Amino acid sequence: MKLYLIEAERDRNSLPTSDWFDKASGKFFCPSLSLPIIASLCSQDINVKIIDEKVEEIDLADLPDAVVINYKTMSSKRAYELALFFKEKKVKVLMGGLHASLMPEEAKKYCDSVVIGEAEPIWPEVVKDLTSDQLKPFYRAARLTDLSTAAAPRIDLLKTDRYLFHSIQSSRGCSLNCDFCPTREMFGGIFRTKPIQKVLEEIRAAISIEKKPIFFTDDIFGAGDGKFTLELLANLRKLNIEFSIISDFLVLNRKMVAELARSGCWYICLNLPGTCSKKEAGAIKMIQALGIDVWGYFMFGFRFHEKDVFEKAFDFVRDTGMKHVSFTVMAPYPNTNAGRKLESEGRILNRDWSLYDQAHVVFKPEKMTPEELDEGYRWIRDRIGHLSQFASTERRSLWKKFTGKCLAATLAMLPMKSKKS
Repeated sequence: MKLYLIEAERDRNSLPTSDWFDKASGKFFCPSLSLPIIASLCSQDINVKIIDEKVEEIDLADLPDAVVINYKTMSSKRAYELALFFKEKKVKVLMGGLHASLMPEEAKKYCDSVVIGEAEPIWPEVVKDLTSDQLKPFYRAARLTDLSTAAAPRIDLLKTDRYLFHSIQSSRGCSLNCDFCPTREMFGGIFRTKPIQKVLEEIRAAISIEKKPIFFTDDIFGAGDGKFTLELLANLRKLNIEFSIISDFLVLNRKMVAELARSGCWYICLNLPGTCSKKEAGAIKMIQALGIDVWGYFMFGFRFHEKDVFEKAFDFVRDTGMKHVSFTVMAPYPNTNAGRKLESEGRILNRDWSLYDQAHVVFKPEKMTPEELDEGYRWIRDRIGHLSQFASTERRSLWKKFTGKCLAATLAMLPMKSKKS
């Protein structure tokens, strides 16, 4: 059986997708792991091909026996176009991913079967039903994946030379309870960590294909588990690699930042809610002083944001000297807590999923008008843009210039205290 695994992308040249291409190399930031994970679950008698529309074209003349289409909300129109095309060609069509998991009944209108949530626990059943032509309308795992038994993603099936970073997971899920985020709906409201040796094996496999930096795609690196993260970092030092992470002030602390610097951390993608406090600014400056670039990820439209939040954010970026920053607008994805709440309050303005890209205003915010939110977002993008010097190496591993005494003194200045140590 020939099986295509497709990552649907509406338009690689439009926001926000275009922001994630490096201007110098033309490479996309990093691949999604969803399809390499599904590929790892397929038996050897299945001829699997992964196609990521962000970095390659689909040859629609080369028809498989079945396709799996993975997609986000903003790309749902493109995903449904592909699904209808393949169905007309008598190709079996399965759909999955964030939007399909949020809106399975909608997805089912366009395909033979919808895989809801994580695929690992149910994929053997899906393949069995697919090969016997007995697909069920919906598949939903009764449990979350045990990461200790999870197969290594088939990153060898990706066109790795078209991405800046290899993607690696050390955990899944999230317990921070952000009401707008679909992660909890997809991966559960708890953190699960992957055995460290499995993480290291996946890193070795990735860099054996192409030697380049690693990006940990965990919503919070190491699940915010201090003990796990410190042990992982100690092992990463032995690999002598460069890597980047996503984190939050809720889980960072002085010791963690020091160990990240020592272990080769290049960027910290830091969730910034727009409070723009002096404490946050001080922490960012000290992180950067240790040779780690902070990538500020701002989202606008929260209930406490007033129209002056954009000028505050502009001043904050300028004062902290961040080289990397992304600006987004909160998207109340369907069937998330935020989506349901705003819907019940009559504050949803648009159900055109292509606008749910965190670059358009689709709801009425609480303390400003939709027009003020849109104008403020576009104002700050025009003034700062999306700072993306992904390939810069000038700040790597500056911690080596510090003596132990100087490093300790610098860390003592870090105004951070995490909820988890």
